[in-house]
Amino acid sequence: MSNTKSLYLLIVIVVAIGASLCGALIGGFMVYQAVNNQNTKSVALTTTTQQPDNEIVKNTIEYALKDFETSITRAVQNTGPAVVTVVGVIPGQNSLWGRTPNQTVSGSGVIVSDQGYVVTNNHVVEGTLEVSIILADGTKYPASIVGTDKYADLAVLKYEGEVPAVAEFGNSDTLQPGETV
Repeated sequence: MSNTKSLYLLIVIVVAIGASLCGALIGGFMVYQAVNNQNTKSVALTTTTQQPDNEIVKNTIEYALKDFETSITRAVQNTGPAVVTVVGVIPGQNSLWGRTPNQTVSGSGVIVSDQGYVVTNNHVVEGTLEVSIILADGTKYPASIVGTDKYADLAVLKYEGEVPAVAEFGNSDTLQPGETV
């Protein structure tokens, strides 16, 4: 390899290492600011690069910083008591060695009204002999299947008993493309 090629290779390596160190320092600084300065709502990083045709291009990236309590954690805290475990009993089946005993299946559901209506998946309750729900505090209530939709894989149950919370439905019309749902 000629000396000129070696020099070019060395320059490329030095620039690459410098750029990666600079990126690490800027990234570390931004994380430090996000953790230690909760009053800061956003941080903007502007880079300027010169293209081969001598055109100067500025790129600005703005990072929005949020409190550690996000809308997702608030939704989980508010909805958590309305989430239930759905337990069903399906009949045993005939096999080469005789009939198998009834089996227990389970899934999750959510209380959607103060009258004890619960929405769950149809595949959780399909073919069950009996269904019950277990609240977040461990209380168990028998439930009845009000309606099912096999194709949408939805089922509505009803139980009689304490309703600790009701899940609040959001409005999908207010969502923007790219938002977490």
